[in-house]
Amino acid sequence: MSTDSRTRSDRAGLAVALLSCGALLTSCAVADHTYRVGGDLSGMVASADGRRLVVEDGWRGQISVIDLASDTVASVTLARQAAAGSNGRLWDRPGSALAVSPDGRRTYVGGAGTGTGSVTVLDNDRPAPELTVPVAEFSAMALSPDGRTLYLVDAGGPVRMLDAGTLRPIGQFSLDSSVYSVQGAAVSPDGRELYLSNPHKRLDVVDLVGRRSVGSVPLKVWGPTMVLSPDGRLAYLTSPDRAGVDVVDLAARRVTAHLDVDPSEGLAISPDGRRLFVDSSSGRGGHSTVEVVATENLEVADTIDTRNRGRWLAVSRDAETLYVIDGGQVRAFDL
Repeated sequence: MSTDSRTRSDRAGLAVALLSCGALLTSCAVADHTYRVGGDLSGMVASADGRRLVVEDGWRGQISVIDLASDTVASVTLARQAAAGSNGRLWDRPGSALAVSPDGRRTYVGGAGTGTGSVTVLDNDRPAPELTVPVAEFSAMALSPDGRTLYLVDAGGPVRMLDAGTLRPIGQFSLDSSVYSVQGAAVSPDGRELYLSNPHKRLDVVDLVGRRSVGSVPLKVWGPTMVLSPDGRLAYLTSPDRAGVDVVDLAARRVTAHLDVDPSEGLAISPDGRRLFVDSSSGRGGHSTVEVVATENLEVADTIDTRNRGRWLAVSRDAETLYVIDGGQVRAFDL
């Protein structure tokens, strides 16, 4: 385990960034500070209490916990055979194999190989592995909002449920035969529904109470990247090779709006649901950007120059800071 501290931009660099940003864009924020982690980061999740960011380097099997109060970074490398099954890596899809408990004290890390998988629980205070269990192969993972149940979804089903405290199996159920190639999963805020994304331009809906598939929503994008509004009414989905963000009314089960932006893999939403943050992979003027979208009217309200692609994004609990992975570091932008 290693520990690092935050490095702040010096005033000269900040001034240059402000000048170049202002010349290129009508409105933008500037990175206030940087958390240096190392490696090639491939995923990020913020704890619900706003105290921590958890980031992963899927190729090296390294998990790092950023304590935002103390400005420290602590890292642990998981055993290859435990963390990643037979293929020697973790995952590279945001949100698919990382989940943080509601109290921020534990992180669940999923890994998969060919025909095999594993789930590891980390104690975020150290950080160190508490428990690792082997499981059948799965393609997406989600934690219930109350932190009690971990859902593992194979590419075409079934859905397996683990007790989040002990990682013991507590049940499983099959999905409709039309559900396949699952790449992302999210549980509704009330814990009653599970939403599954895939590369086939559809969002599948699963009733967790009745334990069955209950429908699907045709999409314009094939997005594996998905975020839910805090009130659970809407889902936002995007993809890296097709422009736009689909807005899905989850009660009506239909796309109600489509936001035209550059192809993207980075999405985040503010805790109050009023702002959607969308990575713009091509950017403007040669710079990559994050578009800040007002969810009320789906208009771009601001643009943040991030220099490099913001494929993994997170927003602070007070909605005043945007966190963006940039190679082996996490950059923080004041909003």
